[in-house]
Amino acid sequence: MAPRPPLPLDRLEEPETIGEAVHNIEKVIGWAIKADSHIGYSAALYKRVTLVIRKAIDKGVFDDGPRMGELDVAFARRYFNALNAYFYPDDCRGLTFPWEVAFVGDQDGQAIILQHMMAGLNAHITFDSGITVLAIAANTLDTLAVER
Repeated sequence: MAPRPPLPLDRLEEPETIGEAVHNIEKVIGWAIKADSHIGYSAALYKRVTLVIRKAIDKGVFDDGPRMGELDVAFARRYFNALNAYFYPDDCRGLTFPWEVAFVGDQDGQAIILQHMMAGLNAHITFDSGITVLAIAANTLDTLAVER
């Protein structure tokens, strides 16, 4: 694994609510600014998406808002667990290869902002989403279908 930034990110608590998830994401963004770390690019995008999901839940856009909230928080936990495992590998588990790639990023400084963001999106959406949905809605997957 590549070396971590010299300024470590404080360990993130597992959120119980979307508000707590947003608070953690804000911590990541603040740290990334101080540390001059590309990890903040995905965090900034993730914050925007999380706020939109919370607003949609509050407006009743989803058929099952509480389950969507539970899914959102569980999804966020995977992200925070991966960050904790990256910065505290001796104490925390959960750093999967997709997240390691996203966090390590480009060591030669050649990646553009979009590539950093896409690495985070790839880890979170294509890897974490299926695991999270299975954990939250394994017995009700048929009710997650989008009606057209």
